[in-house]
Amino acid sequence: MEINNEPKIIKLYPAIQEPIRELMAKIAEEGIAGGILAGLRTYDEQNELYEQGRYAGGDIVTNARGGESFHNFGLAIDYVFKTPKGNWTWVGPYGKVVEIVRKMGFETGADFPSRDMPHIQMSYGIDIKKLAHIYESQIISGAPLHKVWAYINEVKRG
Repeated sequence: MEINNEPKIIKLYPAIQEPIRELMAKIAEEGIAGGILAGLRTYDEQNELYEQGRYAGGDIVTNARGGESFHNFGLAIDYVFKTPKGNWTWVGPYGKVVEIVRKMGFETGADFPSRDMPHIQMSYGIDIKKLAHIYESQIISGAPLHKVWAYINEVKRG
């Protein structure tokens, strides 16, 4: 079953789009069926996930509120597996996925104290609080992510 990750990839920070495509291809080359469940999230979407299992029904799925996740800045994805019937599942060979993720220079939620196995990010060593500050100070501009991404570009250039 072919999985179309592109709609989620094109919303990510531009410099990680191609590396994410390469990552998805390498995982698929290993015969692993899966794809991107989530990529860029708004603060509101992040807060809804944070409330799940705490103030709303379901299991706790994140410890990050809006502004505390690299998803909010287009720098993270959640990778999950697909069953032969085409359903998403959290059950699969995360050990192999994590190995590929690390080889490609991405960070993995497997290294978090809470072990968020599906989570893959590229932080560029930037403190998330700095990104949140830039974003929140630019909300009125209507394009806060552009300012965040411009900052990341500056950091990458050195």
